[in-house]
Amino acid sequence: MTSGVIYIATGLKYVNEAIQSATSLKTKMPKLPVTIFTDQEVEAKCFDQVELITQSELDSRIYKISYMYKSPYERTLFIDTDTYVCADFSEVFTLLDRFDVALTHGLSKKDHESPIYGIPKSFPEMNSGVFLFKKGPQVEKLFDDWLNLYKNCLEKSEKPINRDQFSLRPVLYKSDLRIATLTPEYNCLFHNIPFVFGEVKILHGRAPDLPEIARKINAKKDVHRVIRRPIGTYKTDIFYRFTTQQRILWGLRYPNRMFKYLRSKLLSN
Repeated sequence: MTSGVIYIATGLKYVNEAIQSATSLKTKMPKLPVTIFTDQEVEAKCFDQVELITQSELDSRIYKISYMYKSPYERTLFIDTDTYVCADFSEVFTLLDRFDVALTHGLSKKDHESPIYGIPKSFPEMNSGVFLFKKGPQVEKLFDDWLNLYKNCLEKSEKPINRDQFSLRPVLYKSDLRIATLTPEYNCLFHNIPFVFGEVKILHGRAPDLPEIARKINAKKDVHRVIRRPIGTYKTDIFYRFTTQQRILWGLRYPNRMFKYLRSKLLSN
C-alpha cells in the first residue's frame, strides 16, 4: 500500500512554511513521497507532486478538510505547514494495520468541557494538525461529515471561527472508526505541551529557531522533558522532569549510577 505525506497550503506565507517543513522531512526521509495541495505556483524539490486548488472559499480551513481525502496515497499523514520534522517517523504508518485514523489529543479545554452535541466530557478533542488516516468508505464519510458540520457551524456562528477541531470531535465520537491516539512526540505542540518522553519526531508551532529547538529537545531522549516558552518570547527552554524525591528513589534503586552521576558533577565543577 502506498504511504505518503500531504500538505494543504493557500497563500504564499503558508506555502513557504510548507516548503520549510517538507524540506526538513525530506532530509530525514528522502524516499517518502510528499504532495502539496495549493493555490500557488510551486517549484520546490521537496515536493514529489503539486496539486492545484481551484475552488474559492472564504474560510481557509474548508480547503484543509475538503482536500485531505483527495490524497493520492492509500495511507496518508497530513501535516500542518507550521511544523518541523526532527526524525524519521515512518513507523507511524504501521498503526494503520489495525486502526483507521490516528491523532494526538488537542490542548483546548473550552470546547472539550462544554456539552457540545451531547458528547461526554470524557471524550477528548483531537488535534488535526498531524492527521494519520487510510482510504476507506468510513474514513471518506468522516471527512464529508466533518466538512458539512464545519460549514454549518460557520453559517450559524455570530463570531469568527478560528478552529476546525471542535467540529471534528463530534464526528469522531459518532463514527465507527478505530481511532488510535498518537503520543505527543509525533505532534509536539512545543508552545504549550506539558512534557515529552523519547525522541520527538514532529515539532508543531511557529518559531524562528525550529532546528535549534529540535536539537535541544532531543539532546536527551530517555528522560521526561518539560518544555517551557516564556510568555511573549520565542525562546524555548527544555527542563528534565525529575523531582528531588524521584532523584532520591532513583539513587536508592541504582546506587552505582548515582555514584557515577555525583562523581561526574563534582569533576565538572
